[in-house]
Amino acid sequence: MTIKKTDVVVDGVYETSTGQQRKVTKIDGDRVHYLSRGKDNSKPWTYGHTLANPPTLDTFVEACSVIIGKP
Repeated sequence: MTIKKTDVVVDGVYETSTGQQRKVTKIDGDRVHYLSRGKDNSKPWTYGHTLANPPTLDTFVEACSVIIGKP
């Protein structure tokens, strides 16, 4: 199951079905910039996408299945 577009906010943390965590850093129109880390949440956050081509909001919500936390 995917999350809703309205659930995506800056500083929100979401999880994909494979356990990757994604932290939204910026929403620019229909593009979502985020940092990611694997299942082991003790690892530091790193860029989760190419900086020149962040995913669309639709692509982001299709990949995420759980809301970990929102500000």
